[in-house]
Amino acid sequence: MRKLLGIAMVAVALLGFTAKVEAQKIAHVNTQKVLELMPEYKEAQDLIQAKEAEYMDELKIMETKLYKLEDDIVELQKNKEANATALKIKELDYKDLAKRYQTRQQEIQQSLVQLQSSLQGDLTKKIQDAIDKVAEAGGYTYVLDSQVLLYKNGGKDLTSEVIKALGITAPATGTNTTQP
Repeated sequence: MRKLLGIAMVAVALLGFTAKVEAQKIAHVNTQKVLELMPEYKEAQDLIQAKEAEYMDELKIMETKLYKLEDDIVELQKNKEANATALKIKELDYKDLAKRYQTRQQEIQQSLVQLQSSLQGDLTKKIQDAIDKVAEAGGYTYVLDSQVLLYKNGGKDLTSEVIKALGITAPATGTNTTQP
């Protein structure tokens, strides 16, 4: 009798657990597709590319000066009558400029990473807010990013609803967007 009662209690517990799991609504969103459809994403990419081009121009100017100093040093080394002090000054100028060039390269890299992070953070927040709004309206318990799903069989794809919540006009079929 105790065994039967124990089995009955386990069965009731499992049924309750199963009912609770089935009551949870799960959906997925292709956040990369949403991101790529946002006009702000294209603007951010353009801004990053423009800033990168500006920085590269700055580095090219420094490179040209480095090459000029290098040529001057070679010429002074070839000239037997050259002043040793002039050669030493050019070598110091070259080392100083090379160090400033390297430092500036690192500063530029950090600046571009910060810019990209800032812009992407703003876009990510906007997407997350739209996902939250759609999920709450639909009564979803979990919304997963379809980019990280290893397997899916079921669950609602909320990508188009999130795109709509962001006020983005969906592109015509056949546009080039990233697929999961």
